[in-house]
Amino acid sequence: MIMEKPLVNIIVRTKDRPLLLLEALQSIVDQSYRPVKPLIINDGGAHIEYATIRSILKDIPFIYVEHEQNMGRSGALNSGLINSDGDFIYFLDDDDLVYKDGIKYLVETSLENDILPVYGRVVCSENSIQTKELGEPFDFGKLVFENYIATNALLVPLKIAQKIGQFDESFEIFEDWDWILRMASLYKPIFTDNRIAEYRAFESTTLTGKGGADYHKKYKNMLLEKHKDKVTPKLILEHVQRSIDTSVIEKEKIVNTHKDLSLKFQLESKHYFNETVTLKDEIKNYKKEIEKHKEEISKYKLEVGEYEEELEKHKKEILQYQEELERYKVELIRHKEHIEWQQANIKRIENESDNHKSIAQSNQDRVVSLKLELDNSQYQYENLKEKHENIIKYNFELSETNRYLSDELNKTRKELLSYQLPHIDIVIVTYNGLSYLPACLETLFASDYPNFSVIVVDNNSADDSVNWIKTNYPNVIVIENKSNEGFGRANLKGIKQGNSPFFALLNNDTKVDQNWLLPLVEVMQKEPECAAACSRLMFMDNPDVMNASGGGMNFVGYGYDHNIFSIYTPDSSNLNKIDTVFFPTAAACLVRRSAFDDIGGFDRSFFMYHEDVDLGWRFHLKGYSIKYVPESVVFHAFGGTSLKSGSMHFRNRLGLRHALRSLLKNYEITTLKKVIPIFCQLGINNFRAGIPTGFFRAIFWNIVMLPDTIINRVRVQRTRKQTDNEISYLIWQDVFLPVQFPDYQIQKISSFIEHYKNNQNDFNNRKLNTNKGDNNLEFPIDIISNANCNLGYGWHPCEVYFGDGHTLYRWTQQRSQLFFWHHGGDALLRLKILGLSGLLGKPRYFTVQLKLSEQNISEKKIYTHNFTIHSDQWEQFEAHFSGEQGAVEVLISVAELWSPDEKFNNRDYRRLGIGIASAQIHYL
Repeated sequence: MIMEKPLVNIIVRTKDRPLLLLEALQSIVDQSYRPVKPLIINDGGAHIEYATIRSILKDIPFIYVEHEQNMGRSGALNSGLINSDGDFIYFLDDDDLVYKDGIKYLVETSLENDILPVYGRVVCSENSIQTKELGEPFDFGKLVFENYIATNALLVPLKIAQKIGQFDESFEIFEDWDWILRMASLYKPIFTDNRIAEYRAFESTTLTGKGGADYHKKYKNMLLEKHKDKVTPKLILEHVQRSIDTSVIEKEKIVNTHKDLSLKFQLESKHYFNETVTLKDEIKNYKKEIEKHKEEISKYKLEVGEYEEELEKHKKEILQYQEELERYKVELIRHKEHIEWQQANIKRIENESDNHKSIAQSNQDRVVSLKLELDNSQYQYENLKEKHENIIKYNFELSETNRYLSDELNKTRKELLSYQLPHIDIVIVTYNGLSYLPACLETLFASDYPNFSVIVVDNNSADDSVNWIKTNYPNVIVIENKSNEGFGRANLKGIKQGNSPFFALLNNDTKVDQNWLLPLVEVMQKEPECAAACSRLMFMDNPDVMNASGGGMNFVGYGYDHNIFSIYTPDSSNLNKIDTVFFPTAAACLVRRSAFDDIGGFDRSFFMYHEDVDLGWRFHLKGYSIKYVPESVVFHAFGGTSLKSGSMHFRNRLGLRHALRSLLKNYEITTLKKVIPIFCQLGINNFRAGIPTGFFRAIFWNIVMLPDTIINRVRVQRTRKQTDNEISYLIWQDVFLPVQFPDYQIQKISSFIEHYKNNQNDFNNRKLNTNKGDNNLEFPIDIISNANCNLGYGWHPCEVYFGDGHTLYRWTQQRSQLFFWHHGGDALLRLKILGLSGLLGKPRYFTVQLKLSEQNISEKKIYTHNFTIHSDQWEQFEAHFSGEQGAVEVLISVAELWSPDEKFNNRDYRRLGIGIASAQIHYL
């Protein structure tokens, strides 16, 4: 079988040696062979940050497994075998190094020899000093009594490793010798005469440390006992003969060496005797000279003491001069910056002055000409004045007539539409949502659609929502639940209350556009197979930022919103066309009642979250379609009610358990067998990493619900009309989602100002340095902390810079927003930016726009600066602004985004702008 570029899993076991581990990982990075995938097994040692490993391995994919307790050498290796998914396995301890072409030699040799196990030479060193070299052509008889095949010189095909089985965990040492003997009994390994790796020994050579002669003897006897069937009389005879031959050869070498050394010693002894006599005479002469020098040195010491005292005085004077020089340097830099700024202002004023002179001369000539025209026009004006007054009178009358006709036309149009358009039942579920309901209902009843009813289902709110609705909107139908029944069940009650052919689902924390409903109805009427149509959801606080353009799901059941946090513009081609999506976002959508009833509606076992994902999946399985309609616009507070009633952990836990039930119900059995192991492995990995997803609670809930799940599965599978393959184009075929949520609380200008006023002392104490009073202050803008109050929308989560492994920074999206408080006067915004223009092969262009909200000015001052990046290094850019005290909004816009996956094929699908490590305000 021919394999092209097989994947090599490198099992790296480690415990409490992070610095050595990083050196081992770096040797993997330096490999000339690709692809490789390290499996790092931390066997009960100190925790290692994931970001630290990523900073070394960069774009190389890896798996990190952390044992809570030490499982021993064999346990660590077995953990690596279990997680292996490549074509070959290679072993590397954290204190060893693999040479640059080592894995390449092994893979090439195996492929040339029918894909058999391969080993090469290993250089042994102790405390960085080379001691010997291990490795020789294969001899099974010798291997029984002496292990000359090092594990870090061995490459084994995964299929052969699986046949050999796991490492014997009863061995605390020699587990590799045992495993190699089992392998050699089945497959004869191939020897390649190349250096593969370096076996390094420091204070200890294994994860458990050296144990002494008795310790090694114990496990060697245990090894021989286990493999005694392989110890034949013939092998014992060969081993004894080999030992005798080796002993005879060594003795002969020692005898010959001793003879050579004896002869050499006799010759050199005569020579040294003659030289000794000569040296004795010379020593007597040197002693006399030394006595003379001692007297001279005593004189010099007295003189040196005087010079040292004088030198100390000069040193103190020099230190005083240096301190004064540093003060002058700081002052000089400040004056230089101010002069440069003043020179720029002078140049700008000179340019403006020249322009003004030219304009003034032109205006003088124009004035003469205008005087003549004015005299001629005066007469015409008097005649036109009377006509103009008549025209104003006629225009007013015409305007009044048009207004009357327009009102009548709108009334007639609404009456006609009410007969032509179907009646719509609008269902709103609320739970303690009184802070959002007034705006929601106000915009809803101000919409253009002429024929609808509103049904509000209250989940036992404690904020007087019911009384407020009955008082202010008596025409709204209110259903009062005695307890919180969740999202799906409450919606089902509202849906059953109506009987229209279509019903709309709307969150209570939304505001609707005036024409939101008609585009949804038109799509549903044109396409009878369309089961649901959803609106273009925009963030309420940032109305040009997308919340969702319909919903999607990856192949292990995780739902997500399409294009969340993207900037919407009228020319956004991917956001401005009707498109098929996997599920309708239930925050604002229109549903065909007959299709809803056909698939059984919402899953009643779901309390909240994932209902719309499961509903959309079953719609597609029955042959229906779901559409995203961009002309229908709804503004969403995004978690305004749900996140008040439960944490993100609560949301993730419910979403995970419902996702697993959806998988069990909706996938074909062949697909389910592939997906469930991956789903479980992800849950276990997250649990080990300390991510609170509630995985085991989700498993327990689904075990309890399994009988009901099986009944629902039978119903879904019997009535499905489309296969998994036919709808796979709508499902994201990767574990990693194409969207990523921010790791901070998104601010807006009003919330930032409120926070600043409540924490002025904290903000003012952030200044970095002062020089002579309040001038030349620098204030940092916090863009790193997850609990900061400076960042608006448009920022990716904080990460560690791959170049040095410790600098924290954030990537922007196409447009990113931050806020700071300006104390008044001239200042510079300084940004530390990474553009990677060299890596991407083109200059990077970005714009910084500062909007000043001054206290005494109604209109905002705006400063715009355009910049270009030409390097791969961190660069500092400065944007000047000036104004009175007040809040400042900063918009950072990037001309062109890039994706790490497109560049490195690393499954990082983010669209990145520029990286920013720090921001500061420098006052001039």
